[in-house]
Amino acid sequence: MSYLVSVITVSYNAAKTVGATLDSVRAQTWRPLESVGVDGGSDDGTRDIVARYADIAGSVVSEPDRGIYDAMNKGIALARGDILHFLNADDRFVDERVIADVAQLFAADPGLDLVYGDAVYLPPDGPFLRSYGRVTARNLIYGDLCHQVVFARKRVFDRFGNFNLDYRINADTTGCCGCSSAAPGSVICRAAWCTSAPAGSTWPMRTLPGRSGCGSG
Repeated sequence: MSYLVSVITVSYNAAKTVGATLDSVRAQTWRPLESVGVDGGSDDGTRDIVARYADIAGSVVSEPDRGIYDAMNKGIALARGDILHFLNADDRFVDERVIADVAQLFAADPGLDLVYGDAVYLPPDGPFLRSYGRVTARNLIYGDLCHQVVFARKRVFDRFGNFNLDYRINADTTGCCGCSSAAPGSVICRAAWCTSAPAGSTWPMRTLPGRSGCGSG
């Protein structure tokens, strides 16, 4: 089955980085694919840059919002895809097969709701690995699974709701906690990597072969 994958990118005055982000989305080998852009009303040329990617664009809006999670919720509402992913405006995929690898995992298991991976961060003082392993609601509280390494079926949000705007930070962590505790068999662990820009954000990378998965619970 060829799932439509929606890559949701929220931005605000991200003209210096959003082009590289959308280049990496356009380079993905997987089709069908749509880029959903939610901009907070940028005035630095971000909207002009986003307009250059009409060939992969689904819905694109630019208007004031109540913060990053409000923008992400707008993206969920606009997305037409079966599989959703949030790629921030200073992040990018490391190679062209990230989405293809993940989509094949979903296709192989119709009951699978979430796919996530490990993370490699590149802060100014040098890279380090975040290995999440077996994720449960308890260790999410301490492990802080970043949303950039998570792909989810849209039905997850239909069932559990969108990001809670009462949390100005870490609303993505509370969302993952709810999903993993309420659906303990729906999360699978794969050896995917992500890396980050010097600013400290993460870039999801491709799933690596030869590593086993593990359900949560």
